[in-house]
Amino acid sequence: MAMELLMNELKLASAVLGALILVVALGLRIRGDTLIEWACLGATVHWLKGAGTRLRLTFRRDQYFVSWLGVNQVAASSSGPMPGRSVKPTMSMNTPTLNTPTYSRLIPGATLGVMLVLLALHHWYAVTYKSVYPVVVLLLTLIAGFAAGGTVYAPLFYAAGAYGRHLPAYMKVISGLCAACGLATGFYLLFVIYSF
Repeated sequence: MAMELLMNELKLASAVLGALILVVALGLRIRGDTLIEWACLGATVHWLKGAGTRLRLTFRRDQYFVSWLGVNQVAASSSGPMPGRSVKPTMSMNTPTLNTPTYSRLIPGATLGVMLVLLALHHWYAVTYKSVYPVVVLLLTLIAGFAAGGTVYAPLFYAAGAYGRHLPAYMKVISGLCAACGLATGFYLLFVIYSF
């Protein structure tokens, strides 16, 4: 999209979009692991160097701390009570554990690949026969937007469906924004590229 803007001599828009892409890519590169742990696992692990240094964890919710403590009793008894926590978890083995599903980038990546192939076939048909199917373009780009978000960060692909009910609301909003970006790309194709 940035290259398309640059080729249409919209240099400022291309520079802004390119800078935004770089900022997001660098942010995910630098702080991506922490964001993923915090959003999906509900905990962040702080890796501290040095012999004899204890591992430090930060939990997003008290219930996550209680569940973790139920299966890691040795670590809890060796480190003592956590400072600043009002929760007093029981040390029984019946403490519920979280069944957080594991998301893979394989399905979103494969979906994105299929959508791009179908869009390429439709593009060939539209250029050859000067005929466009707007509903097909909008549907394919909408699904491609979902899949592109899931390829970057897998839970975004599942946030809008049944497998993402436990995900936080902001994850669903980001997933919707990915779909909206895909839909906007579809309208761009219809009104700019396919304006025969």
